[in-house]
Amino acid sequence: MLAVVKQLSNVGRRVQESAPKTQSSEGTVALDAGTAAVLRAHRVLQLQEKLAWGESWTDTGRIFTREDGTALTPGWVSEHFERLTFAAGLPPIRLHDLRHVAATLSLAAGNDMKIASAMLRHSSQSITPDLYTTVLPEVAHTAAEASVALVPRAVAVGEASQTGGLPSVSQLADRRPTDSGDQGTSRSNAG
Repeated sequence: MLAVVKQLSNVGRRVQESAPKTQSSEGTVALDAGTAAVLRAHRVLQLQEKLAWGESWTDTGRIFTREDGTALTPGWVSEHFERLTFAAGLPPIRLHDLRHVAATLSLAAGNDMKIASAMLRHSSQSITPDLYTTVLPEVAHTAAEASVALVPRAVAVGEASQTGGLPSVSQLADRRPTDSGDQGTSRSNAG
């Protein structure tokens, strides 16, 4: 779990620390095991840097700092993120857009809107779909397949009718199980 207790924002040329924007923004965020492991490894590195800097270390209490412990500015973090995404060969994306990506991926993973809304700390569940989600093509395709699977069918997709169009009523009536117990198709040769 990660506790959200402060936010940094650029006010003119100064960085201002304040409480999170809304009361619903405060609280804890659940982290996956991989992210938690990366953060623990980062903390070990940060403690090593603190030892190396000794008295010169600035204790800001922040998770991410410069190697001397001083605070990172929001502008620097955004620029560094941009450089990292470019170096990784990823399409251009702003750091703030990761909220949008997180909401979309959460829904793509099958989480419901309430979970995504809570993860993003929205004060109302209706804000999430309006502002931060888009339907990934894969999610839209999966939803279409799941919806059509609920419609009972007597003719398998791809079976042609004798007229070359939709299956005829007689073809639907001629579908019978085979002797082996498998659901097969027998067609009338009349026609």
